[in-house]
Amino acid sequence: LDHLNRVAINTGFKYYVMLRTISEFETEASPALEKLQDESIHAIAYYSKGTGCLEISKERPNHQAPELLRIYFQVPRICSRITHDMKSVILWGVDRANDVTRLRDFFSRVDDLYQDMKYQQWLNRNTLTVLIRRIGALADSFYLGNVILMNVLLLVFFQWRPQLESDPDATWAELMHVQLDGAVKEVIQNGLPTIQLILEGVMLINYTLSKVPDFVRKRFKEEYYERQRETHVEGAQAPAFDYDAIPQNVSFYLSYVWHALGDVQITDGQCFVWRLFTFLLSLTINSSTTDVNQIPLLFYCLLLWEVFPRSKQIGFVLRAVLMGGNTLLALAGMLLVFTYWFGVVGFLFFPDKFQFRRAEVVDGNTVQNSPATGFGNDRSVPLQYVWQGMLMVIDQGVRKDDVGEALDKFAWPLPCPDPGLYGCEPCPSRTYECVESDCQDERWLDKIENAYTEIETCGNVFTEWPAGKIFIRMVYTFFFFVMVSAVALEIVFGVIIDSFKALREAREETLKDIKYKCFICGINRNQFDSTSSGGFDHHTEHEHNMWVYMYYLIHIREMEDKTEFNGVETYVYKKSLVRDVSFFPVNRAICLDKSQVYDRDKEMVRAKEAAVARLEQQHAAWTQKIQGQVDKILSMDGVAAAAGHDSAWERSTREKGMTQNVTFAERPAAVDEVSRRIEIRKTYSPLECFIMPALKEPEKVDRSHLRESFDEPGPL
Repeated sequence: LDHLNRVAINTGFKYYVMLRTISEFETEASPALEKLQDESIHAIAYYSKGTGCLEISKERPNHQAPELLRIYFQVPRICSRITHDMKSVILWGVDRANDVTRLRDFFSRVDDLYQDMKYQQWLNRNTLTVLIRRIGALADSFYLGNVILMNVLLLVFFQWRPQLESDPDATWAELMHVQLDGAVKEVIQNGLPTIQLILEGVMLINYTLSKVPDFVRKRFKEEYYERQRETHVEGAQAPAFDYDAIPQNVSFYLSYVWHALGDVQITDGQCFVWRLFTFLLSLTINSSTTDVNQIPLLFYCLLLWEVFPRSKQIGFVLRAVLMGGNTLLALAGMLLVFTYWFGVVGFLFFPDKFQFRRAEVVDGNTVQNSPATGFGNDRSVPLQYVWQGMLMVIDQGVRKDDVGEALDKFAWPLPCPDPGLYGCEPCPSRTYECVESDCQDERWLDKIENAYTEIETCGNVFTEWPAGKIFIRMVYTFFFFVMVSAVALEIVFGVIIDSFKALREAREETLKDIKYKCFICGINRNQFDSTSSGGFDHHTEHEHNMWVYMYYLIHIREMEDKTEFNGVETYVYKKSLVRDVSFFPVNRAICLDKSQVYDRDKEMVRAKEAAVARLEQQHAAWTQKIQGQVDKILSMDGVAAAAGHDSAWERSTREKGMTQNVTFAERPAAVDEVSRRIEIRKTYSPLECFIMPALKEPEKVDRSHLRESFDEPGPL
C-alpha cells in the first residue's frame, strides 16, 4: 500500500510539474491553469510545497547568448534531512570573493551535504540510532544545567576542615581534608557526579554516532584529492571520490580513529576530542573521589568551558583571539627572548635584589631590610640560576608591567669627602681607600665622627662598584618598560583588537551580501525592487532560492536511471561532472529580462513614432512640391481650357483666319487628359495612398460617380 501511495504521489507530481511548465508558455488566461495557483485546494497546496522552481542558463549554438529556462521539479524527500545548522554553515562559510567563486564553493559543498543527508536518513531508519539520538538530545539539554549546579554547590559548601586552619604552605596530605557532611555531601560527592558521568557517556555516544562519520569522510576525501593532485596527469579527469569503495581493513580503521582525533574545533561548538576529554575527566573524578579524598571534585570547574562555545558572543571573542594565533605565537616568542635577556642582566647585576612584593618603605627606609626592625626581607628571592632570573622577570615584570617593582631598594651612592679641605693631604680620587688616612686634624676627625657616619660606604658615584648599581638599575628598568611594556605587550593587544575588527568587518560584509545581493545571480537588491514586480524578496524566495538549487542538484543525484533525464537535467548533469557552474544564471534573471524586453519594446515604439513623424514631414514636403509641379503644368494651356476660356491655340487659329468648324470639343487630347486629372486630384489622395500605405489609412470617399466616366483612368 505504501508503494502504491508513493507511485500515485510521484505521478501527481509529474502531472503538476508538467502543468506548471505549460503555464509558463500560455499567453492567455486559462481557468484550468489558474487553479494551479489556488493553494486553498489541499492537493494543490501539497504539490506546490513539494515542487521546486528555479532558473537555468542553457548554452545555445553559434555563440548565441545563453537561454534562461524556468524549471519545475519534485523536491526529493531526502532534502527534509537538511537542518538549520547545515544551512547556516554553508550560508556563512561559503567563499564570497566574487560571484563565480561563491557558486563554485556552493557547488563543491553539495556532495558533502548529500552524503551527510544520506547518513542522517540511515540513522532515522534505525530504531536503535533514533533512540540514542533522542536520549542524546535530552542529555544535551540537561548537561549545562547540571555542570553549573554542581559548581555552584562546590563554590558555596566546599571548605577546609577545620575551617581556615590550613596554611598556604601546608602539605598535599593536609589539603585533602575537606569538610562535607550530610545531604550536601551526598549530592556533591555522589549524586551530581554520577548524573554527570551518565550525561557524558550518552553525549559521547551520540556525537560519535551522529557527527564523527561525516567529519572522517571529509578527511578521507581531502586525502584522496591531495593524492590526486600529486599524481595528476595533465588533461586527464580525476575519478570522483567514492567513500564506500575504500577497503574496510585494519589500516582503514586506524585512519578512521586518527581522523576522528583530529576533530578539535572547540570554538565552533562540540567536537570529538572535547567530548572524549570530558567523559574521561568525569570518569576519573568519580573513580578517585572518596570520603578521605574529595579534592578531585574541584576539577569539575573545567567543564564550565562548555559555556563558551554554546554562546555566540563568547564564541566570537574566542575566534577573534585564535584568528591571530600565528602572529600571537610569534610575538610570544619575541617576548620570551626579551625576558631571557632581562633575566641574564638581572642575574649578573641584581641577584640579591629580586623580591615577590614591593618593599615597605617608612620614612625613606625599607622596613624589611632595616636593622632597627630586627628582621630581614622575608620576601627576597636570591637568584642562583639564570632560569630563576628569567622566571622572576616573567612573573614580577611582565605580569605587573614593571620589573622595577620586583627589585629591592637601592641607596644613592655617598661621595667621599676631600681630606684636603680639612687640613689633611688632598685625595683626588675621592675613594674610600684614599680617604682612609692617619690624618689627626681636629676638623677632619669632627667631619668623620659627626657628619659622615657611613664613611665605609662612600666612594666615587660613577666609578665605584657596587655604588654605581643604581644607574644600571635605572637603565635596566627603562629599557624593560620600552621593550616589553610599551612595545611587546601593546603589540599583542593590538593584534587581538585588529582580529576583532577584521572578524567583525568580515561578518558585516557577509551579512550585507546575504541581505542585499542574490546568492545565485549576484544582482543587487535595488535593481529588483525598482524593476521587478515582486521585488528582491520574491525573487530570492521563488525564483533564485539557493536551497532550491541545492535540492535540484540532489534531485539529479537521486535519479538512479540517467536515461530518464530530460534535456535540462542531462545538461546540468554533464556540467556537474566537470564541476562547471555555467548553468547558474549569473547576472541574469527572467524577471529582469522581461522588464528589459519591455523597455526595449517601449524604445522601439518611441523610435517608430519618431520615424512616422519624420515621414509625415517628408510626405507633407513631397505633397507640396508635387502640387506645385502639377499647378505649374496646369498653368499652361490646359488650365485656360479647363476654365472655359480661349486657349492660346484657339487664339492663334483665329488670328490666322482659320474659321473652319473647330469647336471646344475638338481640343487636343492632351488638354482633355490634363483636365480629367485635375478632377482626379481633387477626389483622390494619391500620395497618401501610395507613398505611406502602412502608416495612414486612406480616406474613404464615394468614388461611384467616378467609375461612370473614368472606368480606366490612364497612368499618372
